[in-house]
Amino acid sequence: MPKYISLLRGINVSGQKIIKMNELVALYNDVGFNNVTAYIQSGNVVFSTTKTATQKLATRIEEKIKQHYSFEVSVLVLELLTFKSIVEHNPYSIATDKDSKQLYITFLYKPSVVTTIDALDKIKLPNEEVTIANNAVYFYFAQGYGKTKMNNNFIEQKLKVIATTRNWKTCLQLLKIANTIQP
Repeated sequence: MPKYISLLRGINVSGQKIIKMNELVALYNDVGFNNVTAYIQSGNVVFSTTKTATQKLATRIEEKIKQHYSFEVSVLVLELLTFKSIVEHNPYSIATDKDSKQLYITFLYKPSVVTTIDALDKIKLPNEEVTIANNAVYFYFAQGYGKTKMNNNFIEQKLKVIATTRNWKTCLQLLKIANTIQP
């Protein structure tokens, strides 16, 4: 049975769009998914299902959330192999001089045709690095995500696409969880 990782955008932030993870797991089970596991409070869910159209899966989750909570949430669903490929292509993960706690991936809800952002040079702090791919943006923030101006909203505005950002530890943990699910 295929495995998927879903990333919800903008839940449990600043007291808005609150969804408890046990409720989210129950919601995914109600949709008919199997082996549902949530990781931390930011809307990361690993699951399996026989259905394979990721956009349809995302739409079903979004509709169920709207029905249950009366607010909208953007959901990105990635097949495990796609998620794994994005993580494995992080150009900063293999650099020995990079602190893994400062690595981030912004997952794009649709491919970007933009490969550079002119405004980056104007707002980048020293020791910040960014690489734009068609389905993700990879970051290294030496001073931490909280200090950068290249946040999720900035990326969405410049690339004209919905996006959600996860730290490196979360990405690796989601892969670990997915790999423990029996087929």
